[in-house]
Amino acid sequence: MKVVFQAFIGSIILHVFYFVSTMIVGSIKTSQYKPGIENAWGQAETLQNEGVFGKVISPSVYLVSL
Repeated sequence: MKVVFQAFIGSIILHVFYFVSTMIVGSIKTSQYKPGIENAWGQAETLQNEGVFGKVISPSVYLVSL
């Protein structure tokens, strides 16, 4: 039982570290972001020509297939 408890605590510590580090990296990237309107206008044409085609299946279909 002691090993299970230690694994549970270790898992919680790793998850907290992962989420906190993700939030810190995101906040740093957000604070350092400087939009470039000139560059964005040059990429507008290529964005209009790119698209993904396919079909979407409801997630409930995956649950039923289990």
